Amino acid sequence: MEYTIERVGQMALEIVSDEREHVERKHVELSLLGAQSVPAEFKEGDRIGIVHSPDGLYKGGIVANTRGYYTLTHFRSGATLTVWHRADEWRLEAD
Repeated sequence: MEYTIERVGQMALEIVSDEREHVERKHVELSLLGAQSVPAEFKEGDRIGIVHSPDGLYKGGIVANTRGYYTLTHFRSGATLTVWHRADEWRLEAD
């Protein structure tokens, strides 16, 4: 998947998908954990690739205590950032 960096924050990275015919752009906010920070190479407007690992773990939706993560690769520099699914567990509703 390819995205463009929309905003670099202290606690999150906002990205947006490309606009395609008959498909709305998808805006996504990826939360960072603790002292994690976005590499200096990641600037607004830059292109990144995203690989979801382990593949298929999130197909059923967000689940608590997951070990899944996304690897974001900055196209121009090759710098990477790992964003853990568990960073967004706070979004889950209590049972």
